[in-house]
Amino acid sequence: MVQNEQSCRASVLIPHPNDSANWLSCLTLHWMNTVLRQGSQRPLEKGDIFTVRKQDAMEHLVNKLEKLWQQEITKSRLAGCQPRLWRAFSRMFSWKQYAGMLILKTLHALSVVLLPLLLWFLLSDLENESQPKYSVSSFMLVAGMIFLAFIKGLSKNHFSGLAEIWGTQLKVASIGLVYKKVSICGYNTELHLLLIDSKRGSWGVWCLLCSIHNPKFLLLERFVFTEG
Repeated sequence: MVQNEQSCRASVLIPHPNDSANWLSCLTLHWMNTVLRQGSQRPLEKGDIFTVRKQDAMEHLVNKLEKLWQQEITKSRLAGCQPRLWRAFSRMFSWKQYAGMLILKTLHALSVVLLPLLLWFLLSDLENESQPKYSVSSFMLVAGMIFLAFIKGLSKNHFSGLAEIWGTQLKVASIGLVYKKVSICGYNTELHLLLIDSKRGSWGVWCLLCSIHNPKFLLLERFVFTEG
């Protein structure tokens, strides 16, 4: 009976809570509390995991990268230059997403710089004997420090989370295209080594592949994303 209930629950697709979360829930990542609470109480099962969103699905990512690579080939032919995979990778994300990452990084940098500055002003204010011990300026400085600490942690967590997601998406799209190319053009030793390396590598390795002179990146360009 218990196994039947678990199998029925696993067959029911749980909608992704981020799709219906409000701005405050997205800001504080409150929409993740349900699965985190369940994971703290018992091991998570297949039925507890959210469904993969369309923009995160492997089929969507592979088709998107393949389309962008074909566009890169066409543009390079017209410009008379060599197509580069890193340019197709860079177009996987919109300018709005890049702007969001830049804003998060800027907020984190500003909070790191301003927090010690406000602390210095607070200590100077407390050492000033001409002012009351608990002045309005002291409370404002403390409130500013609390606000900056909140912004610092929030921007860091969101930036790190988005970087992980972007790296995973690039990795999934690349591996999917590797297998797609293998099914069409056949298999060889160099592709076998590349597939093993891609499975073991983390998202950071795949971000480093965007270097033009990286041997792994050139191998990926040559054997997987050829024009044929």
